[in-house]
Parts: sequence; structure tokens; C-alpha cells
Amino acid sequence: MSRPLHEVDATLRGDEVPHETPRGELYANRYQIEALAGRGGMGAVYRAVDVLVGDVVALKLLGNSVTPKQLEGFRREVRLARRISHPNVARTHDMGEHRGVPFLIMEFVEGSTLQDLLHDPASAGGLAPARAARIALSVCEALTAAHAAGVVHRDLKPANVLLEVEGRVVLTDFGIARPLDDGQHTQGLLGTPVYMAPEQVAGAPVDARTDLYAVGLVLFEMLTGRLPFAGDTAFAAALARLTERPLELLSVRPDAPEALAELVRQCLSQESGHRPASAAAIAERLRGWLVGSGETISSGAGPLSTLASTRHPAGATTPTATLQAPMVAVLPLRYQGPPATAYLGEALTDAAIDVLQQTGGMRVLGSGATARYRDARDPRAVGTELGAAMVVDATLQVTPTLLRVQARLVEVQTGLQVYNERFEARAEDLLDAQEIVGKKIAEGLRVELTTYAHRRTGTPEAIALYRRARRKIIGGHVVGPDGAIELLEEALQAAPMFRPALASYAVACTRAWFFATRVGSPRDFAALSRAAVERTLELAPDLAESQFARGMYEVQVGEWRDAVKAFVRALDLAPTYAHAHEYLSQLQCEAGNIEDGVTRARLAAALEPSLLQAYAHVARVHALRRDLGALHEFLDKLEHQPHFQFQALITRVRVAGWFGDLDTVRACLERSRSMAQGERENAVSFSAHGLLGDYDRERLWVGLEDVIKNGPSPRMLTSTCQVTAEIMGLRGFQDDCLALIERACESRLIDLEWLDLCPALAAVRADPRFLKVRRTVAQRVEAMWIV
Repeated sequence: MSRPLHEVDATLRGDEVPHETPRGELYANRYQIEALAGRGGMGAVYRAVDVLVGDVVALKLLGNSVTPKQLEGFRREVRLARRISHPNVARTHDMGEHRGVPFLIMEFVEGSTLQDLLHDPASAGGLAPARAARIALSVCEALTAAHAAGVVHRDLKPANVLLEVEGRVVLTDFGIARPLDDGQHTQGLLGTPVYMAPEQVAGAPVDARTDLYAVGLVLFEMLTGRLPFAGDTAFAAALARLTERPLELLSVRPDAPEALAELVRQCLSQESGHRPASAAAIAERLRGWLVGSGETISSGAGPLSTLASTRHPAGATTPTATLQAPMVAVLPLRYQGPPATAYLGEALTDAAIDVLQQTGGMRVLGSGATARYRDARDPRAVGTELGAAMVVDATLQVTPTLLRVQARLVEVQTGLQVYNERFEARAEDLLDAQEIVGKKIAEGLRVELTTYAHRRTGTPEAIALYRRARRKIIGGHVVGPDGAIELLEEALQAAPMFRPALASYAVACTRAWFFATRVGSPRDFAALSRAAVERTLELAPDLAESQFARGMYEVQVGEWRDAVKAFVRALDLAPTYAHAHEYLSQLQCEAGNIEDGVTRARLAAALEPSLLQAYAHVARVHALRRDLGALHEFLDKLEHQPHFQFQALITRVRVAGWFGDLDTVRACLERSRSMAQGERENAVSFSAHGLLGDYDRERLWVGLEDVIKNGPSPRMLTSTCQVTAEIMGLRGFQDDCLALIERACESRLIDLEWLDLCPALAAVRADPRFLKVRRTVAQRVEAMWIV
């Protein structure tokens, strides 16, 4: 049976036991403790469940006696770990405090540590060279990402290398890490003595090459089962490396490959300048040896490995090739404005870098690496010196009422400006405006950098079509001539493996499925969307858009738990992805998590002002709670966008019907006649005529059957049943109302707020049939968020 991965080196364990944390205790009203996973010098790690989304996480908790130094180390671990986004680095998600005790939330990885593997009697004498090389390769790829983010680990050892049961290798524990650019040269005797580099033992300045020495020690231990220095104590073994040469690997294991032995010799050089140039250089040598020896490289190693896998809706797991993410440098923003707010330039630079570093598929240099280029701003020269492929150059203008940022992205190799965009935010609250602008910049850059990273699989024509299609999706023009689907199909005909287009095509097809029955499309979007989602998850699982497409698909078929997981995964890959925020907001509003849903809807609209779909759901929820002021606030915002006027109008008709305001129903019906006529506008007409009594009971059922004949998605059928049930309830057809509520439930209804608060259902709410539906929906909603 596998052990949890967060066990620590026994030499670091202290006598202090963190305060008792019984199973079931809830931290920050969100993280529920399940079991102790490990204990170390800074406290304990527990397996916990995030009850909001149901994910298993690791909760790292300090002991009872927290010193200021420990607390600062704890905070530093969060700051530094969040700089790094890489599959071989354990993600750090959150930090908080519970009853005065600080904690942080990390990715939980099930399996064992490399230390456990090396202590297993079956591993006596060392691992197979290929296995050792694959593990070392993954570690070096993790270090490459850390060093690119400006972080030196300083405590690399087998206990901090996690081996997932499915094969992924994960580097964890940045508790004593330091930024390479903090100006302190990271002096001091910190780390685990037997894995320290000579400069650490001597208390001299350390840098990224210090981690490379530890790579040599770990690789030696994996190949031989022992360390290359001996001593009566761990500290004596550490001191030995200042005056003695390490054991020769081939003298301990004569059958070890010479190439690996030579790599170990170089890593264990006493002078850091004689070690390999970088973790990336070591990774390249390991990869070359594996390929040259006829060995596989696949070990879940992330972007530099050859394989990754994902599970798509059909349940199959398929390997996919991945690409190296480009290195990005963000120059300090040029500031134009009052001296009193000059600090905003630096703050916005840091905010944009922080969000980009949390975004999957990017390697972003820390602000310390670019600080010296505040005045010398030639992007090509800066990028060449820093080894960056892309450079972000931006200007911040501050007025009494506005923050405006003009940002451009420059390709270093060619000097071409591949992206230029302006972002604005009202400055009533400078902190809020700063945060939103920082996220807007990061999201715009994310899309362009994703396109850039995959440009080799596209063509100029395909990339241009893809960019046009993205704008069409945002504008709501998905189906029809020159719509997003048509453009993306043309792009994929020119470049079938262009992954951003594959992901956007899945998004567009799944959007079309919901509306296809109302626009009378002859295409089978149910089959198209499923095939498109399966393909993008097979070929591009690491793109946020792919996970978002999966979430939309699962919503359409009523698999709510899988939908939530997919949206959360999309936001994990891209924290500023407005579409994922907006869709998750809809689910939160329907399933009773109203406050978070409203906040998330506002964030989505702030990130993408034309993305207001969630406001229809937010407005409806406020109407259910009889907050009519908020209802009109959100509907007014919807009506300012032409392609959302339908959602605003149908919501006004429904709410007016709930409260018996037939004059408003008639006014909305008159307005709908002046709109371009189509199936969507006919929905307004159908609802209004039904509420006004113009349609009899049989005509209402015929309208529903017309929708069913067109093969709607379960999501669309649920929505249609809800609207028709309201009309039946308000007209006094109680049996029909109950039958439609039951039909909606069969079609995966989760709208608990509607069941509990909609005035149109008042007459049936005490009926046993209604109560049965209510119990089913409540259980379904609970299962969405809690495992």
C-alpha cells in the first residue's frame, strides 16, 4: 500500500508535536482534515478535502510555538513556490490562519518519496540506471522552472522528491528557498547537512549551481544506494566535502554507465564554476543518454518530457506530445502620473508577473531579473541578455479617475511587436483598479504567449483565422457564415495540429450545442462537441481552453461534479481566464453559492467587459431573493451589449410573471417584435403569450415538444422545462407544473434557489412530488462540491 508523499527526512524531525487536529476539523470554513500525512521540522502536513470543489489537498500546518522566523519562512515558501508553475513542482494554492495557527494549502500527491524508495530493501545497491536518470531528469526540469522563476531551492534531497503512483516526479518543500535576486546572496548554513554543497557548508554565497551539486549527490545515491562522503555524524560528512574528494561512482558501482558517472563528477565539483552550466543542461544530457541507450523518457516529467496524458469524456487515457514554454521577461512599467502614486508602476509590474507565474505553460522571470533595465529598454537587447524569447514592455498612465496601461509584447529573435493592447480601470479604489488591470494584462499576454508557444504547429493563415475566431467567440458569433466555428474549421484544415485552434473549436462547438435547437442548425452539435472535446483533451490537455471546453460539455450533459473539476482545473492553469470564471459563476448561482457566484461574475466582466452571460443568472437570483434594485442593475448592464439583449428580455419577462406584473410582460413582448426575429426571440414571445393567457395548456405543451424534437442538450431541456413550469404554475395548471419540474429533475436540474424561492412554484411546494424532487436536487448540489 502506498504511503502519503509528504513524509519528511527523519533527521529533521523534532520532538514538538503540532496541536491535535482531529479528523473532520474544518479550516477556514473550507478545508476539512482527513488524516495526518507527515511531520517535519516546521510542523505537520495533513491530507484534507477542499469542501468547495471536492479536491484532495495537502494542508501544511505550523506547530503550536510559532517563532517570527518560522512564520517568515512559511510566508516565503508560499511566495516563492507560487512563482513556479511546472508539472514537476508541487503547486501551492493558498495560505491562511485558523485559530491563530498559520497554514498553507498545497497540491496533494499520492505515492511515496524518493527516500522511501532508496530505503526499500529491494533497492539495495542502487536503482537501475535508466530509472535513476529519468527521476533525475524530472528533478532537473523542476529546477529549471524554479531557477527561471528566480528561485534557488537549497534543500534538494530524496525526502523532497515525491514519486506519484502514476509515475510523475514532483519536487516540493521550498521552506528555506531564496530568490536569486534578493540581494542577500543566500548566505548561511541552511539545509540538510549531508546534501549541502561546499559553499553552503562554508556559509558562503550560494546560487542556482548549489542545487546542481545536490543533483549530483542524489544521482550518486540513486545509482549506489549510499552517499559519496562519510563521517561519524551528518555534519562531519558535510564538512568532509570541503577538504576531500567524493568517492568515485564507478568504484562503488562498476557497471554504472560512464556518461552518468561523468555527469556526477562534474556536478560534485567543489568549485561551483566547474559544475554544469544549468539544470537545463543536465536535463539535456540525461535525455540524450536515455535516447541514445534506447530507453524511454516518459515519467510524467512535464513539458520537457515526451509524453503527458489526460482523461477525456469517453474515459480513455491517451499520451500527447507537449512543447517547451517560452521564457518571458517583463520590463518595469514606465510610469506617467502624479509622484504620489508612482509606486503603482512597480506594484503593477509585480502583480502582472505574479499572475503570469501562476499560469500554466509559462516561464516568467522575476522582477529582480529585469529591475536593472528600468531605463535601458531595448526589448531585443534585454531579451538576448536574459535568454528570454519574449519581452513585455508597458506604460502606466494615472489620472485622478483612471488607470491606463499600454502593453506590448516583442519577439526577441525578430524584434517584431506581436501584441499591443490597452487596458483601463476606474481609479475610485486604486488597489482594486491595480488588481484588475494586472489581471487584464496577464490574461491578454497569456493568450498571445500560448499562441506563440504553439506557432510551429500552425501556419500564418491558421493563426490569423484562430485570432479572428477568438474575437467571434467573445462577441457571441459562433454559428453561421464567418462565425467562430467556420473560421476554426478553416484554420484546422490548414494546420490540423495547431492546439490553440483545437481547444477553441471545442469551446465553440459546445457553445453551439446549447443554442443549436433554437437557431435551427442542421449540424449535429452534440456529436461535434463531444468529438472536439475528446480531441483537444487528447492533444492539448494542458491548455486552459481545453479544460474549459470539457467543463462546458459536462454542464450540457449534467455531469456537474466533472464540470466543476474541469473549470477549477482551467483556472488552475489560467487564473485570469474570464470565460471559466463566468461559467463557474453560473453554477454557483444556481447551486446556492450565491455570494461567490456574484463576486466571480463581477470578476469575469471586469476581465472581459463584453462577457456578461453570467449577469443574467446573477440578476435572476437577486429577483428570487426579491432584491429588485440589484435585478435591474445587472439587467441594465446586459442590455448595453447587443448580443445579450435577449437574455435580459427573457429574464424581465420571467420575473414580471413571477410577481404578476403583466404590463411589463406586454411591454417586453412589444420590444421583442422590434428585434431581429429568430428562434431565440420567439422564446420571449412564447413566454409572454403563455403568461398573458394567449396560449392554452395544450399549446404550451406543443411548444415544449417542438424543442424536444430538435434534440436539445440536457442543459437546454432543463432550462426550457423550468420556464414552462413557471407558466403552468402561474396559470393554475399544478399537475403540469409538477410534471415539468420532475422532467427538469430527470434532465439533471441543480437550480436549488429556483426550487426554494420562485414565486411561480408556491402552489406546488408542499406537494410530495415536489419535495421528492427537492431532496434529489439538494443531494445533487451537495455532490457537486464535496467528495
